[in-house]
Amino acid sequence: MKKLDKRILILFLLIVTGATAQIGVGTREVDRDAMLEVKSDNKGLLLPRVALSSIDSASPLQAHVVGMAVYNTATSGSAPNNVSPGYYYNDGSKWIKAADASLTYTSSTSNLLNGLSFERAALTGDVTASQNSNALTIANGAVNTAKLADNAITSDKIVDSTIMGADLNQMSATNGQALVWNGASWGPSTVPTNNIYTQNGTISNQNRTVDLIGTSTLNFDNNTLLIDGINNRVGIGTSSPSATLGVMASGGSNGDGIRVSMPGFSSVAHAALRVTNSSEGSWPGGGVLELRTGANADGAKIAAGNNSYVNVGGGNFGIGTTSISQKLTVSGGALISSLAGSGNRMVVANDSGVLSTQAIPAAQVASVSIALNGNSFERAALTGDVTAAQNNNALTISDNAVTTTKIANNAVTVAKLPTGATASTFLRGDGTWATPAPPALAITVPTTDNYTVLETDAVIHRNLTANGTITFPASLPAGRVFYIANTSPSSTWTITPNPINTGVIDVFPGYSHMVVTLGSGQIMVVSGN
Repeated sequence: MKKLDKRILILFLLIVTGATAQIGVGTREVDRDAMLEVKSDNKGLLLPRVALSSIDSASPLQAHVVGMAVYNTATSGSAPNNVSPGYYYNDGSKWIKAADASLTYTSSTSNLLNGLSFERAALTGDVTASQNSNALTIANGAVNTAKLADNAITSDKIVDSTIMGADLNQMSATNGQALVWNGASWGPSTVPTNNIYTQNGTISNQNRTVDLIGTSTLNFDNNTLLIDGINNRVGIGTSSPSATLGVMASGGSNGDGIRVSMPGFSSVAHAALRVTNSSEGSWPGGGVLELRTGANADGAKIAAGNNSYVNVGGGNFGIGTTSISQKLTVSGGALISSLAGSGNRMVVANDSGVLSTQAIPAAQVASVSIALNGNSFERAALTGDVTAAQNNNALTISDNAVTTTKIANNAVTVAKLPTGATASTFLRGDGTWATPAPPALAITVPTTDNYTVLETDAVIHRNLTANGTITFPASLPAGRVFYIANTSPSSTWTITPNPINTGVIDVFPGYSHMVVTLGSGQIMVVSGN
């Protein structure tokens, strides 16, 4: 029976999988584009019924899977992630409820259904807009008196040239009247005929502004004074000023073209004329040109920023400085093209004081200790015991330059020696202070064939049967003395490293040696038997 069941199962799998892996339920003819086709005249397809908790939770499934479909039986979760009974499919990150065929959406007066999209209906009345358009238009004539709030008409609300005569309320005005503010409201009033053009008058404690609009100019007394409103210029004696201020003097007996008199400033220096590229301020204050008068005045100045380029005062002339002590004072370099020439030259004056240049003799230009760098003389580089770069005043004592012959007798005092000395120390060959070893010598008896000497050792006594080595490490300070003895009857003790004065040393049975450390791992045998 079990063998028959297995054969039926294998046959079923071969039938449902087939060559194309398509499955048909209730039919043998599966649509070629379908993996699974279910066909029945009186039965349906029942999807799994599960209880979902919310649209963003995969539970009770393990994870969100794209294309997964279920029928939800639960009402659960909080908006907007709540779920209710119905068919749901998964997009890979959340559950989406299938559309409910029982819901019907219709149009209304303000909203229209265009296919599957709702659109706002066209707007009419004072403000209009096309269907489904957000561009609103105020209808012509829609803004009437009732629509305007008091004091609502401000310049920023109205487009230029928008309000025409027909738009204004007549307010019972008669011919020749104008709209005038009486301090409380606007009303028609007769335009006054008395003005600055028809009669003299006085402006008391008031500021007045005259705006020249468009191509207007204002001319007083046939070009005596002209204001050019087109180019923002002022002309005196001219109808076409070419600069911000244009002055055309008539000449003859009319006197100076421009004269500035300051009789009230004789005791203080003030500017009679100042042309500046900055706001008001004391000299120099960014000034470009200044003519000064009064006591302590410097005369004329031409400057940029805070640097005076030309300063004339007291009959003296200054360039690049306001501190003028000579007829000509120059701060900075000077270039006189008439004195140019080839090569290095010097300036000379003849009996009449006329300046000229002549070539500097080559022998006078430079020497071993002085070098000529362009037009500047510089000290040459220093070498020897003390060095310095060319034209550099930083001196350096060369390494090992201070020898015994350079040091005067009795010049090295205790204060010049290294610190750290006491009454019981001595200066060693390596330049450090050390305390002498105590008179009582300790005897060290090694217990191993090979032994490394310690700084605290003094007498080392060996009595072992096997050969070995005694090592003096490089860490031992210079100047230490060790006595080593080999009382073994048969073994040899080899000293390492090799003493610098004898080469290889073996301490044979019954022999002893005295070893002195020299520092840096070097030793020397000074006695032995």
